[in-house]
Amino acid sequence: MQPLHITLVPNIPRSLGFGGLEVQMDQTAQALRLRGHTVEHLDWWRSTLETNVVHVFGGFYHHAELVERLVGAGHRVVVTANMVRIHPAWQYRLASMLGGLASRTTLGLRGRLLRSAAAVTVASEAERRDVLQIFSIPAKRVHVIANGVEQRFFDAKPNAAHALLGTEPFVLCVASVEPNKNQLRLINAIGPTGTPLVLVGDPKPSPDQSYITAVRQAVNSYPNVQWIGGIDRSSDLLPALYAAARVHVLPSLAEAQGLATLEAAAAGCAVVTSNLPTLRTAFTSDVTMCNPTNEHSIRTAVLDAWRSPRSARSAPWLISWQDVAEQLEAVYRFSE
Repeated sequence: MQPLHITLVPNIPRSLGFGGLEVQMDQTAQALRLRGHTVEHLDWWRSTLETNVVHVFGGFYHHAELVERLVGAGHRVVVTANMVRIHPAWQYRLASMLGGLASRTTLGLRGRLLRSAAAVTVASEAERRDVLQIFSIPAKRVHVIANGVEQRFFDAKPNAAHALLGTEPFVLCVASVEPNKNQLRLINAIGPTGTPLVLVGDPKPSPDQSYITAVRQAVNSYPNVQWIGGIDRSSDLLPALYAAARVHVLPSLAEAQGLATLEAAAAGCAVVTSNLPTLRTAFTSDVTMCNPTNEHSIRTAVLDAWRSPRSARSAPWLISWQDVAEQLEAVYRFSE
């Protein structure tokens, strides 16, 4: 088969935030190039666009008109939905059924965007159900493709982390610091136990910094908690921290899958994640789950994992980015 020319569209400018969706896009691009395809980013200043497929990462409302214009111009568009539900499904379905008014709301714009695409990718069966039920998209156009993990996390050694933090085991949380990632509840759950907790991640840019201030104050309240800030993703320190940690916990209030959970598991870390529908279908085994709105539940899950650490390195939900690229290639060609 002929190689494809693939154009990628990011969710937001990289200078304004870098998280799991951006990692997903970068690793997907690299793996597709290794399969012989030409991959580029959308050039907003170019007067023409010649490509086989446009892949939009993040089915968010602000891309609705862009996707509709792309389709109107005859381009095939694939959208990674990143449908992270934070309210009960019935509320979304009700809003989606409001008709003309809904088409101008953020949810209505997301529906227009996803229905315009030739294909939609999601990270789990639960996310697929949400997309199908809320937006009434034909089932054959929605494909489950989980995130991959770089080989360097499977090969991780703890040396660099030991040099920074010492050799004592600790609980790790790798995530941008923001209300959805729920670090404040995590600190309040683990701080009083005396169990070492290390937070890694930059504050998420926001006009309201009250949450970041509260996290800093909570960190300063417990001698066993430290926040070491963000880490360059290409650094050897990130996989080393996973390898050195006894438990990794990501108690998000909403999450499509959670790259940090995958990477920590690949490095041999016991993992705790939130008991959300998307995560229950994404992680079918080898994880400990908690209620992210309940500090007692978070504490219990983390301490259970601490006492009986389970490595998920061979779990079936750990796949490579090469696997992801192969599945995506089939979706790109299916959408032709």
